[in-house]
Order: sequence, then structure tokens, then C-alpha cells
Amino acid sequence: MTFQEAPTGRQAVSAANPNNTNDKLSKLKVFKRGRSRELSKWYLGILTTNLAQPEDTNGAFFLVEATLAPGTEPPPHVHSREDELFYVLEGEFDMYVGEEAFKVTTGECIFLPRLKPHGFIIGSPRIRVLTLFVPGGVEGSFRGMGSPAQHLDLPAVALTYSEADFKQTVQRFAEYGVRILTPDEVAVELPLYPKRFLRSPIESVRRKVADINRWEAKWRRMRIPKRDVAILVAFAIGGMNQDFAQDTTERLRPLVETSARRLALAREVALAKWDTRSPVEDPAREAEVINAAVKDAVSRGLNPTWASRFFRAQIEANKIVQYYLLAQWYRAGTAPAHRPINLDVVIRPELDQVEKKLVEVLVDTAPIRAGAACQAATAKAVGKYLAAHKHDIDPLLAIALDRAMAATCYDSK
Repeated sequence: MTFQEAPTGRQAVSAANPNNTNDKLSKLKVFKRGRSRELSKWYLGILTTNLAQPEDTNGAFFLVEATLAPGTEPPPHVHSREDELFYVLEGEFDMYVGEEAFKVTTGECIFLPRLKPHGFIIGSPRIRVLTLFVPGGVEGSFRGMGSPAQHLDLPAVALTYSEADFKQTVQRFAEYGVRILTPDEVAVELPLYPKRFLRSPIESVRRKVADINRWEAKWRRMRIPKRDVAILVAFAIGGMNQDFAQDTTERLRPLVETSARRLALAREVALAKWDTRSPVEDPAREAEVINAAVKDAVSRGLNPTWASRFFRAQIEANKIVQYYLLAQWYRAGTAPAHRPINLDVVIRPELDQVEKKLVEVLVDTAPIRAGAACQAATAKAVGKYLAAHKHDIDPLLAIALDRAMAATCYDSK
């Protein structure tokens, strides 16, 4: 009798499973990665670093490190295609899954099977987490919606989920099998999720401002003199409930944040001008920006003279930052290390988006900006923003933000 030698090692695996995919998987490349600007993006106020993408793993998984602050959490949602695992590197958050709630802290992980509705609330000044999606694919929902991170920290200013176009967010995630839950669905499917997070303050404010805008339009149709309309609008604002009256500065917050977001791009503009040795002053481009913004503003019922003055202030504030940074770099003989920045391809399209957002918020805040208390409310709104971002905003940006908001009110001279 002849004994056949048993297969060993890889031969044994292949013999046991002729259809095994080891040969296919072995063609994947070994790689080592860590946090770097090249791999990182800013997305709705979140710093993300893609450590392993589906193309690296033959679609098996997607691994991302994310840094978030309170207020940047995504709305409650449910994944239909992938399981998730969160591992907390720093900080803590409360995760709500179905009828359960879990506090997850540094060094702990939580696994979320697909089809499980969930949402989380950050409970520390910031969190840093590793998130594993199995299989990969959901990362496609983030592509094209972020911008390259300029440093490995949270952006100083940025739109968050609560401030972004909600309809667009819902549609974008739906394409990748992620369903955003409505407040009513959250109340039923996540009964422990804090109710105060179900509706953002901004949405409540927009509803109230929309009411005043409708009243104002009605009064104008009645041919009430403009001066009397202004008095009625002021009375309407003052006569709203106490919560609304106390939220005047809060209603200006989106305008301050969007203006600060525009200022945050000044550094990249300055670096691009450093590389090309271009002057800060660019009258032709400035006129183009102002004309486009005024055209959009007028189409939404805003006064063209005032709109021109407002966007001129935005540009002048941006130039304050550019002049200061360029002077610093010339004194040092060099600028910070950076990749080449193409103004036309990278920065200007983002600036155009910010201009549109500014016009949208200007329309929303029109009744406030026409009131006698506008200057004080604007100053307080900027002050609240600076206090909330005291670790991210240096004195230069604080001064520039005051300059940018100087023409906010209709009676600005």
C-alpha cells in the first residue's frame, strides 16, 4: 500500500477549498499609512483621514479616522449595506441604537450591525475615532463634498450637518444606501435619543424669520408706507415669544459663521499669491465677485447698493488677512510648506459657493438687519462666535471678522 504525502501549508488550504480567494487576495499590495494632510479632508466641520479605502482592500472594508467636535455629529440614520465598528482614540460619546444607549469612552469600541438605526451625541470637547465600514463603498457619499485639510485639526470655521443643505444631504446618502431618519422616526426608533437635538435651532429660527417675511410682504401689498412697514416689522420681531426675542444674536449666527468660513480661505489665497508673486489687489476679480453676488442678491429682493457694500466688506476683510500673512512670510524669507494651490480650480469655486450661501443667509436675516438694534446684535453675534472658537481664532482673524461684518446692517454708512 502506498501512502500519499499529505499537503501542507498553502497546498493544504487550496486542497481543502478549491474556490478559496487567497490567490486573488494575495495580489493586493501591502501598505502602511498614518495621519497626513495628503490623506485628510475637512467635511462638514469634521477632519477625516482615509487610512484604508475599498480599492486598497478589494472592497472588503473602509477604515477612516475622524476628529469631531460637539455640533458636527451626523443626524440619526440607518445603513442598509454595511456594518460599522467605532473605536474611540480620544474623548467620549453617547451612542443611541434602537431602544438602547451606550456611553463609549477612550479605549472602547462599539459594533453596529447594518439595518440598526443609530445616532450619537459627543460628550467631550472633541472625539477622535477609528471607524470601520464592512464592506466598503459608503465613502463615496463623502467624495466631492469636502475640501483638502490645511492642517491636521478641525477647521476653524465650517458648515455642519445642521447648517448644510439638508435635502442634498439626504439625497446624497440615499444613493449609498444610508437613510436619514426624520424627527418622527427618531422619536419612535430611537426613543432615548435627546429630543433637544431633533430640530436644530437654525431651523426654528428660519421658520420664525419666514413668518416675519410673509407678514412684511402682506403689509407691502396693502401699500402701507415703507417707514410704517419697518415699524411693523420691528414690532413683529419684538412681539414674538420670549425665546425668539432672546435669540436675535443666534439668528445672526449662520451669517457670522459663513463670513468666517470665507475668511478661512484667505490663507490659501495668500499662499497662491505667494507662489505666483501676484498682488493682493485684483480690481477686475473683485468687481466680478461683487457683480455676481449683487445680481444674485437682487434676484432675491435685496437692495443692490447695500449688497455691493456688504460684499465689498467681505473682500476687504479677506485682504487684511492676506496682507498680514504675506508680510510675515516676506519677513521670514519663506512661506509655510504647502502644495501648489490653483486659485481658479480649487479656491474660487469654493468662494463662489460661500457667496451663494451668504446671499441665502442675508435673505433669511433681512428683518433683523433692518432693525435699530442690528449693530449691537451683530457685534454680540461675532463676540459669541469668537468666544466659542477662542482656541482656533487668532487676533488677526478676529479683527478681520469684525471688518467683514461691518456692513451687515441696512443703515451701515
